[in-house]
Amino acid sequence: RGLLKVGAIEKHTTLAADVYHLSKMMAYALSVSGLRAWKTAWYRGGLTALETRPSNLGEAVRRGVITQAAADWATTPEVVKLDGKNQILTRQQILKEIQKRGGLNVGRVQDAMYKHFVDELDIVIGGRKFGIGSYTRFLFDKLTRGIMAQSAVEEFLRLHKAAPLVDADVLIRKVGGDINTMFGSQGKQGLIKNPTLRDIAQMLFLAPGWVGTRIATEAKFLSRTATAPYVLATKGPAAANVHMGTIGRGVGRGLVAMFAITQALNLISRHKFTWQNDEDDHKMD
Repeated sequence: RGLLKVGAIEKHTTLAADVYHLSKMMAYALSVSGLRAWKTAWYRGGLTALETRPSNLGEAVRRGVITQAAADWATTPEVVKLDGKNQILTRQQILKEIQKRGGLNVGRVQDAMYKHFVDELDIVIGGRKFGIGSYTRFLFDKLTRGIMAQSAVEEFLRLHKAAPLVDADVLIRKVGGDINTMFGSQGKQGLIKNPTLRDIAQMLFLAPGWVGTRIATEAKFLSRTATAPYVLATKGPAAANVHMGTIGRGVGRGLVAMFAITQALNLISRHKFTWQNDEDDHKMD
């Protein structure tokens, strides 16, 4: 327990109050949902769907606990082909199905399961806590969970619209697994199944679960990219879209965005594209 505590405090303090995870979550949300992530309720819609009962939504809005936009996102009805028949489900109900059938890990225990160790570093001002512990709870308990939940539902709806003949259960499992992997929340689905071994790895390495999900994300992207032409040729665009899934969309868009930003920075700083740089080994930096 002492070693786990030291590791948790080190991670959430030496990473500049964990700005790393914040930037990554926002980057993944953008790569999956695009700019519409900001046009809607962003993470608040997903968090509302996770934590507020349907019967309490109106009262929660009235008291200012949640926004009207977040409540509207959670209660928006969608037509879903599930269990062989068309059903009308709210986005909140769709999220519950992705949790139940797709294994979406959006509980409060994630890669930062020892984040409570930094709570003692907070200071109390006017009855409210401020500090690394409060920030970490917001980052992992609210922002990350909300982004994952909202991204999962929106990705499911995107794939369901692209491939309406595919039963929703298939898409739910695909999206649930992809979101867990991409956002670093595989848990028992990761490489290390045994909880004791996960604790040992947590003591020896910095965020081993997170590193494992990064490896899995890249491996899945490469595998799907290599086989996508065959799926496209034999089954058509809709099947290829489902085949690439959330990881294909997210990593692909992320690579394109990184390339574009890199070229823009090089044009600003050196007034030419990277492939025009004088250094032979820095053509794509």
